[in-house]
Amino acid sequence: MVLMKMIKQIGISKFSCILTDRGKEFYKWKTIEKHFKIRVYFCDPGKPKQKALVERINRDLRRWFDQTEPLINIRSKLKSVLDILNTTIRPCLRYFTSKQYFKKVFVN
Repeated sequence: MVLMKMIKQIGISKFSCILTDRGKEFYKWKTIEKHFKIRVYFCDPGKPKQKALVERINRDLRRWFDQTEPLINIRSKLKSVLDILNTTIRPCLRYFTSKQYFKKVFVN
């Protein structure tokens, strides 16, 4: 599972909990809780404001990619789009970019 690998790489001590929507990538949430001894919380259905930054990034991605576009076309463009999104200053991150904030929280 990609998520479990990511948690191991970053270090479990950096997480107090995980807040997610009800996407299929968290179908093994009980395994995550048990293995890492960390709580997984789910947003209420139909309440996207509970994860406002994630919804904002999803909206930004939709601006760049048409939902009917084949995934093979998206892959070639994805890195450049992610670079733009990750270097955009975000007021909700105390005017850091996502990239800067990630380094500040997870690398230090």
